[in-house]
Amino acid sequence: MDIKYNIYRISNENLEKLEQNLDKTGLKKQKTKSFKSFISTFYFSEEQDGNDIWWINSYKSFLNDPQITPKNLFHYGLLISKPKSNNKGFSYLVSLGKSHFYLGKYIERDFGINLAIRMANEESTLLKKSTYFASIKTGEMSSYNKFIKDNYDPGESVDHLKAKARDIDEWGERNIIFSDSVQISVNIPPEQIDSLLEKIEKNIMKGEVISLPKLEPVKDIDFKNELDKNLLNAIREGKSSFSLSEFEVLGGHIILTSDEFNYSIYTKSSHGPEENLQKLGQTLEKESIVKYLIKLDKEIPISDIKIKFHHESMTRRSKCLKEAIDFSFTFNNQQYLLRHGAWFVFNSTFMQYLERSINKIPLSARDNLIESDYLFWKKEKEEEIQKSPDAVENKITYREYYFNKKLSTLHNYELLDRKTEQVKSITANARDYKIEIADLYDTKNGEVIALKISDDINELIYNITQSLTALELHKNAFVGTGRNIKKASLWFVFQKEINQLTDINSINFLLSLEHWRKSILALGFEIGIYISQNIKEND
Repeated sequence: MDIKYNIYRISNENLEKLEQNLDKTGLKKQKTKSFKSFISTFYFSEEQDGNDIWWINSYKSFLNDPQITPKNLFHYGLLISKPKSNNKGFSYLVSLGKSHFYLGKYIERDFGINLAIRMANEESTLLKKSTYFASIKTGEMSSYNKFIKDNYDPGESVDHLKAKARDIDEWGERNIIFSDSVQISVNIPPEQIDSLLEKIEKNIMKGEVISLPKLEPVKDIDFKNELDKNLLNAIREGKSSFSLSEFEVLGGHIILTSDEFNYSIYTKSSHGPEENLQKLGQTLEKESIVKYLIKLDKEIPISDIKIKFHHESMTRRSKCLKEAIDFSFTFNNQQYLLRHGAWFVFNSTFMQYLERSINKIPLSARDNLIESDYLFWKKEKEEEIQKSPDAVENKITYREYYFNKKLSTLHNYELLDRKTEQVKSITANARDYKIEIADLYDTKNGEVIALKISDDINELIYNITQSLTALELHKNAFVGTGRNIKKASLWFVFQKEINQLTDINSINFLLSLEHWRKSILALGFEIGIYISQNIKEND
Protein backbone atom coordinates (compact mmCIF):
# COMPACT_ATOMS: atom_id res chain seq x y z
CA MET A 1 0.00 0.00 0.00
CA ASP A 2 1.33 3.42 -0.96
CA ILE A 3 1.83 5.89 1.87
CA LYS A 4 1.86 9.65 1.32
CA TYR A 5 4.83 11.49 2.80
CA ASN A 6 5.34 15.25 3.13
CA ILE A 7 9.08 15.56 3.76
CA TYR A 8 11.02 18.68 4.74
CA ARG A 9 14.72 19.15 5.36
CA ILE A 10 16.04 21.13 8.31
CA SER A 11 19.49 22.13 9.49
CA ASN A 12 20.52 20.54 12.77
CA GLU A 13 20.91 24.01 14.25
CA ASN A 14 17.30 24.85 13.44
CA LEU A 15 16.17 21.41 14.54
CA GLU A 16 17.35 22.17 18.06
CA LYS A 17 15.22 25.35 18.04
CA LEU A 18 12.22 23.46 16.69
CA GLU A 19 12.49 20.74 19.34
CA GLN A 20 12.60 23.38 22.06
CA ASN A 21 9.26 24.76 20.85
CA LEU A 22 7.37 21.55 20.08
CA ASP A 23 5.52 21.59 23.42
CA LYS A 24 3.93 24.90 22.44
CA THR A 25 2.49 23.27 19.31
CA GLY A 26 0.60 20.58 21.21
CA LEU A 27 2.88 17.84 19.88
CA LYS A 28 4.00 15.32 22.51
CA LYS A 29 7.01 13.04 22.15
CA GLN A 30 6.18 9.40 21.45
CA LYS A 31 8.52 6.50 20.58
CA THR A 32 12.00 6.67 19.07
CA LYS A 33 13.16 3.98 16.64
CA SER A 34 16.64 3.34 15.30
CA PHE A 35 17.06 2.31 11.68
CA LYS A 36 20.06 1.64 9.47
CA SER A 37 20.97 5.24 8.72
CA PHE A 38 18.53 7.33 10.76
CA ILE A 39 17.06 7.63 14.23
CA SER A 40 13.39 8.61 14.02
CA THR A 41 11.24 10.11 16.78
CA PHE A 42 7.49 10.53 16.48
CA TYR A 43 5.44 13.39 17.94
CA PHE A 44 1.65 13.35 18.23
CA SER A 45 -1.12 15.74 19.30
CA GLU A 46 -2.35 13.69 22.26
CA GLU A 47 -4.56 16.23 23.99
CA GLN A 48 -7.06 18.11 21.85
CA ASP A 49 -9.63 20.67 22.98
CA GLY A 50 -11.08 20.72 19.49
CA ASN A 51 -12.15 23.63 17.33
CA ASP A 52 -15.52 25.36 17.27
CA ILE A 53 -17.76 24.45 14.34
CA TRP A 54 -18.75 27.78 12.81
CA TRP A 55 -22.14 26.62 11.50
CA ILE A 56 -23.30 24.46 14.40
CA ASN A 57 -25.39 27.11 16.22
CA SER A 58 -27.37 27.86 13.07
CA TYR A 59 -28.36 24.19 12.70
CA LYS A 60 -28.78 23.18 16.36
CA SER A 61 -32.53 22.74 15.95
CA PHE A 62 -31.83 19.88 13.51
CA LEU A 63 -29.66 17.95 15.99
CA ASN A 64 -31.04 14.98 17.93
CA ASP A 65 -29.54 16.56 21.03
CA PRO A 66 -29.51 20.36 20.59
CA GLN A 67 -27.95 20.77 24.04
CA ILE A 68 -24.56 19.48 22.96
CA THR A 69 -21.85 21.69 21.45
CA PRO A 70 -19.67 19.38 19.36
CA LYS A 71 -16.09 20.23 18.42
CA ASN A 72 -13.97 19.34 15.43
CA LEU A 73 -10.95 17.27 16.40
CA PHE A 74 -8.01 17.35 13.98
CA HIS A 75 -5.02 15.33 15.13
CA TYR A 76 -1.59 15.94 13.66
CA GLY A 77 1.85 14.43 13.93
CA LEU A 78 5.53 14.89 13.13
CA LEU A 79 8.31 12.38 12.49
CA ILE A 80 11.85 13.69 13.00
CA SER A 81 14.55 11.59 11.35
CA LYS A 82 18.15 12.38 12.30
CA PRO A 83 21.05 10.81 10.38
CA LYS A 84 23.39 8.64 12.43
CA SER A 85 26.36 10.09 10.58
CA ASN A 86 27.86 13.03 12.47
CA ASN A 87 29.16 14.76 9.34
CA LYS A 88 25.68 15.60 8.02
CA GLY A 89 24.40 18.99 9.05
CA PHE A 90 20.72 18.34 8.46
CA SER A 91 17.77 16.12 9.36
CA TYR A 92 14.38 15.34 7.84
CA LEU A 93 10.83 16.04 8.99
CA VAL A 94 7.71 14.16 7.94
CA SER A 95 4.68 16.38 8.52
CA LEU A 96 1.23 14.90 9.17
CA GLY A 97 -1.91 17.01 9.32
CA LYS A 98 -1.41 20.64 10.22
CA SER A 99 2.12 20.21 11.60
CA HIS A 100 3.55 22.03 8.58
CA PHE A 101 2.14 25.29 10.00
CA TYR A 102 4.72 25.10 12.77
CA LEU A 103 7.71 24.30 10.57
CA GLY A 104 7.92 27.30 8.23
CA LYS A 105 10.55 29.36 10.02
CA TYR A 106 12.88 26.40 10.55
CA ILE A 107 12.99 24.42 7.30
CA GLU A 108 15.12 24.72 4.15
CA ARG A 109 12.74 26.68 1.94
CA ASP A 110 14.26 25.56 -1.36
CA PHE A 111 14.65 21.88 -0.50
CA GLY A 112 11.84 20.59 -2.70
CA ILE A 113 12.76 22.73 -5.72
CA ASN A 114 16.44 21.79 -5.36
CA LEU A 115 15.37 18.16 -5.51
CA ALA A 116 13.06 18.81 -8.48
CA ILE A 117 15.79 20.22 -10.71
CA ARG A 118 17.78 17.03 -10.12
CA MET A 119 15.16 14.32 -10.42
CA ALA A 120 11.89 15.63 -11.96
CA ASN A 121 10.72 15.02 -15.51
CA GLU A 122 10.01 18.58 -16.63
CA GLU A 123 7.77 17.55 -19.52
CA SER A 124 5.44 15.73 -17.11
CA THR A 125 4.69 18.92 -15.15
CA LEU A 126 1.00 19.18 -14.24
CA LEU A 127 1.05 22.17 -11.89
CA LYS A 128 3.42 25.07 -11.34
CA LYS A 129 3.22 27.93 -8.87
CA SER A 130 5.60 30.84 -9.30
CA THR A 131 6.55 34.15 -7.77
CA TYR A 132 7.27 37.09 -10.06
CA PHE A 133 9.78 39.77 -9.17
CA ALA A 134 9.58 42.05 -12.21
CA SER A 135 5.93 42.14 -13.14
CA ILE A 136 2.58 43.59 -12.13
CA LYS A 137 1.53 40.13 -10.98
CA THR A 138 3.28 38.73 -7.92
CA GLY A 139 2.17 35.14 -8.12
CA GLU A 140 0.48 32.67 -10.41
CA MET A 141 -0.52 29.02 -10.35
CA SER A 142 -0.69 27.23 -13.69
CA SER A 143 -1.92 23.75 -14.56
CA TYR A 144 -1.04 21.79 -17.69
CA ASN A 145 -2.36 18.89 -19.73
CA LYS A 146 0.94 18.78 -21.56
CA PHE A 147 3.74 20.96 -20.28
CA ILE A 148 5.85 22.74 -22.89
CA LYS A 149 9.50 22.30 -21.98
CA ASP A 150 11.13 25.52 -20.76
CA ASN A 151 7.74 27.19 -20.36
CA TYR A 152 8.70 29.96 -17.88
CA ASP A 153 8.32 33.75 -17.76
CA PRO A 154 11.04 36.42 -17.38
CA GLY A 155 11.66 37.23 -13.75
CA GLU A 156 9.87 34.08 -12.62
CA SER A 157 10.93 32.06 -9.61
CA VAL A 158 9.33 28.61 -9.43
CA ASP A 159 8.08 27.84 -5.93
CA HIS A 160 5.97 24.75 -6.55
CA LEU A 161 6.13 22.01 -9.16
CA LYS A 162 3.95 18.95 -9.59
CA ALA A 163 5.58 16.42 -11.91
CA LYS A 164 6.71 12.83 -12.29
CA ALA A 165 10.25 11.66 -11.65
CA ARG A 166 12.61 11.13 -14.57
CA ASP A 167 13.55 7.69 -13.26
CA ILE A 168 10.22 5.83 -13.20
CA ASP A 169 11.95 2.57 -12.27
CA GLU A 170 13.20 4.16 -9.06
CA TRP A 171 10.24 6.38 -8.15
CA GLY A 172 7.23 4.96 -9.98
CA GLU A 173 4.76 6.85 -12.17
CA ARG A 174 2.94 8.83 -9.49
CA ASN A 175 3.13 12.62 -9.47
CA ILE A 176 5.43 14.25 -6.93
CA ILE A 177 4.95 17.75 -5.52
CA PHE A 178 8.17 19.73 -5.10
CA SER A 179 8.03 22.98 -3.13
CA ASP A 180 9.62 23.79 0.22
CA SER A 181 9.00 20.09 0.87
CA VAL A 182 8.64 17.02 -1.31
CA GLN A 183 5.25 15.29 -1.24
CA ILE A 184 5.45 11.76 -2.52
CA SER A 185 3.41 8.54 -2.34
CA VAL A 186 5.48 5.35 -2.22
CA ASN A 187 5.08 1.75 -1.08
CA ILE A 188 7.47 2.23 1.84
CA PRO A 189 6.17 1.94 5.44
CA PRO A 190 7.34 4.44 8.09
CA GLU A 191 9.42 1.67 9.67
CA GLN A 192 11.56 1.76 6.51
CA ILE A 193 11.67 5.55 6.18
CA ASP A 194 15.47 5.45 6.07
CA SER A 195 15.41 3.78 2.64
CA LEU A 196 13.26 6.62 1.25
CA LEU A 197 15.47 9.30 2.80
CA GLU A 198 18.60 7.61 1.43
CA LYS A 199 17.09 7.72 -2.08
CA ILE A 200 16.31 11.41 -1.64
CA GLU A 201 19.85 12.12 -0.46
CA LYS A 202 21.32 10.24 -3.40
CA ASN A 203 19.24 12.26 -5.88
CA ILE A 204 19.87 15.65 -4.33
CA MET A 205 23.61 15.06 -4.77
CA LYS A 206 23.19 14.63 -8.54
CA GLY A 207 23.71 17.30 -11.16
CA GLU A 208 20.85 19.50 -12.33
CA VAL A 209 18.67 18.11 -15.11
CA ILE A 210 16.18 21.02 -15.22
CA SER A 211 17.04 24.67 -15.66
CA LEU A 212 14.43 27.27 -14.82
CA PRO A 213 15.01 29.85 -17.55
CA LYS A 214 13.58 33.30 -17.87
CA LEU A 215 11.67 34.35 -20.95
CA GLU A 216 11.90 37.51 -22.99
CA PRO A 217 9.12 38.88 -25.19
CA VAL A 218 10.06 39.36 -28.85
CA LYS A 219 10.07 43.12 -29.34
CA ASP A 220 10.75 43.64 -33.02
CA ILE A 221 7.35 44.22 -34.68
CA ASP A 222 8.44 43.00 -38.10
CA PHE A 223 9.89 39.85 -36.59
CA LYS A 224 6.74 39.21 -34.54
CA ASN A 225 4.71 39.47 -37.75
CA GLU A 226 7.07 36.94 -39.31
CA LEU A 227 6.52 34.62 -36.35
CA ASP A 228 2.74 35.05 -36.73
CA LYS A 229 2.93 33.99 -40.37
CA ASN A 230 5.01 30.96 -39.46
CA LEU A 231 2.49 30.08 -36.75
CA LEU A 232 -0.42 30.05 -39.21
CA ASN A 233 1.55 28.08 -41.79
CA ALA A 234 2.70 25.53 -39.22
CA ILE A 235 -0.88 24.98 -37.98
CA ARG A 236 -2.33 24.73 -41.49
CA GLU A 237 0.35 22.32 -42.65
CA GLY A 238 0.30 20.22 -39.49
CA LYS A 239 4.04 20.70 -38.98
CA SER A 240 3.72 21.68 -35.33
CA SER A 241 1.30 20.83 -32.55
CA PHE A 242 -0.42 23.44 -30.46
CA SER A 243 -2.79 23.51 -27.51
CA LEU A 244 -5.68 25.77 -26.59
CA SER A 245 -6.25 27.52 -23.27
CA GLU A 246 -7.91 25.13 -20.85
CA PHE A 247 -9.83 27.63 -18.76
CA GLU A 248 -11.16 31.17 -18.61
CA VAL A 249 -10.85 33.23 -15.43
CA LEU A 250 -13.98 35.18 -14.55
CA GLY A 251 -13.48 37.20 -11.41
CA GLY A 252 -12.59 34.68 -8.73
CA HIS A 253 -13.93 31.73 -10.70
CA ILE A 254 -12.12 29.42 -13.09
CA ILE A 255 -14.50 28.08 -15.72
CA LEU A 256 -13.45 25.17 -17.89
CA THR A 257 -13.75 26.03 -21.56
CA SER A 258 -14.72 22.51 -22.56
CA ASP A 259 -18.21 22.56 -21.07
CA GLU A 260 -19.19 26.11 -20.10
CA PHE A 261 -18.91 28.29 -23.21
CA ASN A 262 -20.46 28.62 -26.64
CA TYR A 263 -17.84 29.49 -29.25
CA SER A 264 -17.65 30.96 -32.71
CA ILE A 265 -14.71 32.04 -34.85
CA TYR A 266 -14.61 34.91 -37.32
CA THR A 267 -12.37 37.54 -38.91
CA LYS A 268 -12.44 41.26 -38.30
CA SER A 269 -9.96 43.97 -39.23
CA SER A 270 -9.53 46.97 -36.94
CA HIS A 271 -12.62 48.87 -38.13
CA GLY A 272 -14.24 46.36 -40.45
CA PRO A 273 -17.31 44.15 -40.04
CA GLU A 274 -17.34 40.58 -38.78
CA GLU A 275 -16.72 38.16 -41.64
CA ASN A 276 -16.19 34.43 -42.21
CA LEU A 277 -18.26 33.58 -39.13
CA GLN A 278 -18.39 29.92 -38.12
CA LYS A 279 -20.01 28.48 -35.00
CA LEU A 280 -17.85 26.03 -33.06
CA GLY A 281 -20.37 24.87 -30.45
CA GLN A 282 -19.56 24.29 -26.79
CA THR A 283 -16.03 23.04 -27.30
CA LEU A 284 -12.91 24.73 -28.59
CA GLU A 285 -11.30 21.92 -30.56
CA LYS A 286 -7.96 22.09 -32.37
CA GLU A 287 -9.35 20.17 -35.34
CA SER A 288 -12.08 22.76 -35.88
CA ILE A 289 -9.55 25.59 -35.73
CA VAL A 290 -7.24 23.86 -38.23
CA LYS A 291 -10.07 23.22 -40.70
CA TYR A 292 -11.18 26.84 -40.44
CA LEU A 293 -7.66 28.17 -41.04
CA ILE A 294 -7.12 25.91 -44.06
CA LYS A 295 -10.24 27.32 -45.75
CA LEU A 296 -9.45 30.91 -44.79
CA ASP A 297 -7.74 33.37 -47.14
CA LYS A 298 -4.02 33.03 -46.39
CA GLU A 299 -3.53 36.81 -46.65
CA ILE A 300 -5.60 37.41 -43.50
CA PRO A 301 -3.21 37.96 -40.55
CA ILE A 302 -3.71 36.06 -37.31
CA SER A 303 -4.35 39.37 -35.52
CA ASP A 304 -7.64 39.60 -37.49
CA ILE A 305 -8.83 36.12 -36.50
CA LYS A 306 -11.06 36.26 -33.42
CA ILE A 307 -12.74 33.85 -31.05
CA LYS A 308 -16.14 34.89 -29.68
CA PHE A 309 -17.30 33.16 -26.51
CA HIS A 310 -20.40 33.39 -24.40
CA HIS A 311 -21.26 32.15 -20.93
CA GLU A 312 -24.54 32.41 -19.09
CA SER A 313 -22.98 34.54 -16.35
CA MET A 314 -21.39 37.08 -18.67
CA THR A 315 -21.93 39.08 -21.83
CA ARG A 316 -20.39 37.98 -25.13
CA ARG A 317 -16.67 38.53 -25.35
CA SER A 318 -14.05 38.21 -28.04
CA LYS A 319 -10.31 37.78 -28.11
CA CYS A 320 -7.70 37.18 -30.74
CA LEU A 321 -7.14 33.55 -31.66
CA LYS A 322 -3.48 34.08 -30.79
CA GLU A 323 -4.45 34.65 -27.16
CA ALA A 324 -6.11 31.23 -26.97
CA ILE A 325 -3.12 29.33 -28.34
CA ASP A 326 -0.15 27.88 -26.47
CA PHE A 327 2.45 27.09 -29.10
CA SER A 328 6.14 26.27 -29.31
CA PHE A 329 8.24 25.87 -32.42
CA THR A 330 11.72 26.33 -33.81
CA PHE A 331 12.42 29.12 -36.28
CA ASN A 332 15.87 30.02 -37.65
CA ASN A 333 17.50 27.59 -35.16
CA GLN A 334 15.87 29.35 -32.21
CA GLN A 335 12.93 28.13 -30.17
CA TYR A 336 10.01 30.50 -29.57
CA LEU A 337 6.98 30.22 -27.31
CA LEU A 338 3.55 31.82 -27.71
CA ARG A 339 1.68 32.50 -24.47
CA HIS A 340 -1.33 34.74 -23.87
CA GLY A 341 -0.95 36.15 -27.37
CA ALA A 342 2.69 37.18 -26.99
CA TRP A 343 5.93 35.70 -28.34
CA PHE A 344 8.82 34.84 -26.03
CA VAL A 345 12.34 33.58 -26.49
CA PHE A 346 14.09 31.37 -23.96
CA ASN A 347 16.94 32.39 -21.72
CA SER A 348 19.78 31.04 -23.88
CA THR A 349 19.45 34.33 -25.71
CA PHE A 350 17.43 36.25 -23.11
CA MET A 351 20.17 38.68 -22.11
CA GLN A 352 21.15 39.24 -25.73
CA TYR A 353 17.64 40.28 -26.72
CA LEU A 354 17.09 42.27 -23.54
CA GLU A 355 20.33 44.16 -24.00
CA ARG A 356 19.41 44.97 -27.59
CA SER A 357 16.10 46.44 -26.43
CA ILE A 358 17.69 48.44 -23.61
CA ASN A 359 20.29 49.75 -26.02
CA LYS A 360 17.51 51.29 -28.13
CA ILE A 361 17.04 53.91 -25.43
CA PRO A 362 19.07 57.04 -26.26
CA LEU A 363 21.89 57.12 -23.70
CA SER A 364 24.13 60.07 -22.88
CA ALA A 365 26.96 60.61 -20.41
CA ARG A 366 26.30 63.81 -18.46
CA ASP A 367 27.62 65.99 -15.65
CA ASN A 368 29.34 64.12 -12.83
CA LEU A 369 28.59 64.80 -9.19
CA ILE A 370 31.74 65.89 -7.35
CA GLU A 371 31.40 64.69 -3.78
CA SER A 372 33.80 67.28 -2.33
CA ASP A 373 31.75 70.09 -3.88
CA TYR A 374 28.59 68.69 -2.35
CA LEU A 375 30.18 68.33 1.10
CA PHE A 376 31.45 71.91 0.95
CA TRP A 377 27.97 73.17 -0.04
CA LYS A 378 26.36 71.10 2.70
CA LYS A 379 28.72 72.41 5.36
CA GLU A 380 28.14 76.00 4.30
CA LYS A 381 24.37 75.59 4.27
CA GLU A 382 24.31 73.89 7.65
CA GLU A 383 26.29 76.80 9.05
CA GLU A 384 23.79 79.24 7.49
CA ILE A 385 20.90 77.32 8.98
CA GLN A 386 22.59 77.32 12.36
CA LYS A 387 23.34 81.03 12.16
CA SER A 388 20.10 82.36 10.62
CA PRO A 389 17.46 79.62 10.34
CA ASP A 390 14.75 82.06 9.24
CA ALA A 391 16.89 83.64 6.54
CA VAL A 392 17.60 80.50 4.48
CA GLU A 393 15.27 79.49 1.65
CA ASN A 394 14.92 75.94 3.01
CA LYS A 395 16.72 73.53 5.29
CA ILE A 396 17.23 70.80 2.67
CA THR A 397 20.81 69.47 2.58
CA TYR A 398 20.59 66.03 0.99
CA ARG A 399 22.78 65.11 -1.97
CA GLU A 400 20.11 64.80 -4.67
CA TYR A 401 18.65 68.22 -3.93
CA TYR A 402 22.10 69.79 -4.22
CA PHE A 403 22.78 68.12 -7.56
CA ASN A 404 19.33 68.90 -8.95
CA LYS A 405 19.70 72.54 -7.95
CA LYS A 406 23.15 72.71 -9.53
CA LEU A 407 21.88 71.17 -12.79
CA SER A 408 18.95 73.56 -12.89
CA THR A 409 21.38 76.47 -12.73
CA LEU A 410 23.86 75.04 -15.26
CA HIS A 411 21.28 73.99 -17.86
CA ASN A 412 18.44 76.39 -17.16
CA TYR A 413 16.17 73.59 -15.96
CA GLU A 414 13.13 74.21 -13.79
CA LEU A 415 13.79 72.67 -10.37
CA LEU A 416 10.92 70.35 -9.44
CA ASP A 417 12.61 68.46 -6.59
CA ARG A 418 10.33 68.61 -3.54
CA LYS A 419 7.59 70.28 -5.60
CA THR A 420 4.36 68.32 -5.77
CA GLU A 421 1.33 68.45 -8.03
CA GLN A 422 -2.28 67.89 -7.02
CA VAL A 423 -3.74 64.55 -8.14
CA LYS A 424 -7.48 64.46 -8.66
CA SER A 425 -9.11 61.61 -6.77
CA ILE A 426 -11.24 59.27 -8.88
CA THR A 427 -13.33 58.41 -5.80
CA ALA A 428 -16.30 60.61 -5.02
CA ASN A 429 -15.88 62.77 -1.90
CA ALA A 430 -12.32 61.48 -1.42
CA ARG A 431 -9.44 63.84 -0.87
CA ASP A 432 -7.02 64.66 -3.65
CA TYR A 433 -3.38 63.75 -3.03
CA LYS A 434 -0.01 65.00 -4.22
CA ILE A 435 2.81 63.56 -6.29
CA GLU A 436 6.26 64.73 -7.38
CA ILE A 437 6.10 64.69 -11.17
CA ALA A 438 9.90 64.77 -11.69
CA ASP A 439 13.11 66.33 -10.37
CA LEU A 440 13.89 68.60 -13.31
CA TYR A 441 12.06 70.08 -16.29
CA ASP A 442 13.77 71.24 -19.46
CA THR A 443 11.42 74.00 -20.62
CA LYS A 444 13.13 74.26 -24.00
CA ASN A 445 12.60 70.61 -24.99
CA GLY A 446 9.54 69.79 -22.86
CA GLU A 447 11.52 67.11 -21.01
CA VAL A 448 10.91 65.85 -17.48
CA ILE A 449 13.87 64.19 -15.74
CA ALA A 450 13.71 61.80 -12.78
CA LEU A 451 17.13 61.66 -11.10
CA LYS A 452 18.49 59.10 -8.66
CA ILE A 453 21.92 58.98 -7.02
CA SER A 454 22.43 55.37 -6.00
CA ASP A 455 23.82 51.96 -6.85
CA ASP A 456 21.05 50.29 -4.86
CA ILE A 457 18.87 48.30 -7.26
CA ASN A 458 15.67 48.80 -5.27
CA GLU A 459 16.16 52.57 -5.23
CA LEU A 460 16.86 52.60 -8.97
CA ILE A 461 13.73 50.55 -9.67
CA TYR A 462 11.70 52.85 -7.43
CA ASN A 463 12.88 55.83 -9.47
CA ILE A 464 11.86 54.07 -12.69
CA THR A 465 8.43 53.18 -11.29
CA GLN A 466 7.85 56.69 -9.93
CA SER A 467 8.69 58.20 -13.31
CA LEU A 468 6.20 55.94 -15.10
CA THR A 469 3.45 56.55 -12.53
CA ALA A 470 3.83 60.32 -12.80
CA LEU A 471 3.70 60.27 -16.60
CA GLU A 472 0.64 58.00 -16.61
CA LEU A 473 -1.17 60.39 -14.27
CA HIS A 474 -0.16 63.35 -16.43
CA LYS A 475 -1.25 61.65 -19.65
CA ASN A 476 -4.63 60.72 -18.18
CA ALA A 477 -5.17 64.28 -16.93
CA PHE A 478 -5.15 63.33 -13.25
CA VAL A 479 -2.30 65.80 -12.76
CA GLY A 480 -2.56 69.33 -14.08
CA THR A 481 1.11 70.31 -14.45
CA GLY A 482 0.57 73.16 -16.88
CA ARG A 483 3.65 71.92 -18.77
CA ASN A 484 3.85 70.68 -22.34
CA ILE A 485 5.68 67.42 -21.67
CA LYS A 486 7.11 65.78 -24.78
CA LYS A 487 9.94 63.67 -23.38
CA ALA A 488 10.60 61.58 -20.27
CA SER A 489 14.14 60.83 -19.14
CA LEU A 490 15.85 59.00 -16.31
CA TRP A 491 19.15 60.25 -14.88
CA PHE A 492 21.22 57.76 -12.90
CA VAL A 493 24.24 58.86 -10.88
CA PHE A 494 26.24 55.77 -9.95
CA GLN A 495 28.96 55.39 -7.36
CA LYS A 496 31.03 53.29 -9.75
CA GLU A 497 31.78 53.91 -13.40
CA ILE A 498 29.03 52.60 -15.68
CA ASN A 499 29.40 52.88 -19.45
CA GLN A 500 26.14 51.23 -20.46
CA LEU A 501 23.03 50.16 -18.60
CA THR A 502 23.57 46.48 -19.32
CA ASP A 503 26.73 46.69 -17.18
CA ILE A 504 24.35 46.60 -14.21
CA ASN A 505 24.08 42.97 -13.18
CA SER A 506 20.41 42.91 -12.22
CA ILE A 507 17.64 41.21 -14.17
CA ASN A 508 15.02 43.09 -12.16
CA PHE A 509 16.56 46.45 -12.99
CA LEU A 510 16.76 45.68 -16.70
CA LEU A 511 13.21 44.28 -16.80
CA SER A 512 11.91 47.36 -14.99
CA LEU A 513 13.77 49.56 -17.44
CA GLU A 514 12.33 47.64 -20.39
CA HIS A 515 8.82 47.96 -18.94
CA TRP A 516 9.39 51.71 -18.53
CA ARG A 517 10.65 52.04 -22.11
CA LYS A 518 7.64 50.33 -23.65
CA SER A 519 5.14 52.09 -21.39
CA ILE A 520 6.49 55.61 -21.87
CA LEU A 521 6.64 55.18 -25.64
CA ALA A 522 3.08 53.83 -25.59
CA LEU A 523 2.02 57.00 -23.78
CA GLY A 524 3.39 58.96 -26.72
CA PHE A 525 6.50 60.47 -25.13
CA GLU A 526 10.07 60.44 -26.32
CA ILE A 527 12.54 58.80 -23.96
CA GLY A 528 16.13 59.17 -22.89
CA ILE A 529 18.57 58.10 -20.19
CA TYR A 530 21.50 60.00 -18.76
CA ILE A 531 24.27 58.46 -16.68
CA SER A 532 26.98 60.07 -14.61
CA GLN A 533 29.17 59.25 -11.63
CA ASN A 534 29.47 60.39 -8.06
CA ILE A 535 33.19 61.24 -8.01
CA LYS A 536 34.77 60.92 -4.58
CA GLU A 537 38.25 61.93 -3.51
CA ASN A 538 39.61 58.37 -3.45
CA ASP A 539 38.09 57.40 -6.83
